[in-house]
Amino acid sequence: MAAVYDNMFSFFLSGKSFNGVEVKLVDEAGKVVPYGSSGELVVRCSWRFAGYAKMPNAFHKSLDDSGWFHTGDIAHFRHDGNLVVNGRHKERLSIGTFKVFPWSVEKALRQCPGIMNVFVVGVPDPRMKQAICACVQLKEDVTLKADSIENYCEDTFLDKSMSMGISMKPKYILLFDSIPHTSSGKIDRRRIAIIAKDRLGLKDV
Repeated sequence: MAAVYDNMFSFFLSGKSFNGVEVKLVDEAGKVVPYGSSGELVVRCSWRFAGYAKMPNAFHKSLDDSGWFHTGDIAHFRHDGNLVVNGRHKERLSIGTFKVFPWSVEKALRQCPGIMNVFVVGVPDPRMKQAICACVQLKEDVTLKADSIENYCEDTFLDKSMSMGISMKPKYILLFDSIPHTSSGKIDRRRIAIIAKDRLGLKDV
């Protein structure tokens, strides 16, 4: 499968599997999900990689007794048979009993004039377990206040509720001068979440 962005910042279109590679999507109990539904991507083949460098335990934890490698990616199959990767399992937000991918919220917020980048993280919430927090980086020489972004969200997320009155609209908007990265250069969402929690003065639930 050759991964490419499909609708930038929304998801990866990974295509179809090569010959000799078994692919399936499973739920948290390990059962195959219905076609079109989202599940964890697991793969199996005779020529998989040998393991993670200097992290043998991490590799063995990802491999089940039947030889299936659990990628940690959440994906679904499109009607044309192509596989679409929606995001990482560990980065999903739990809003009550509902699961939200950060990218579905980020995609909408990136359309807001003046926003250069945005990263959505979960912060503690005593009622819903987690709340959506949008960490925003503005374009250079742009002056935009958080309440202006909140007004944009009121209109943008008006019809994008999930169920039982739970909305995808961020509960918190925080402005960031810079976004932390990991040592490998990737966006450090874990660090962003910690900073957001501290700035909001929230306690772990």
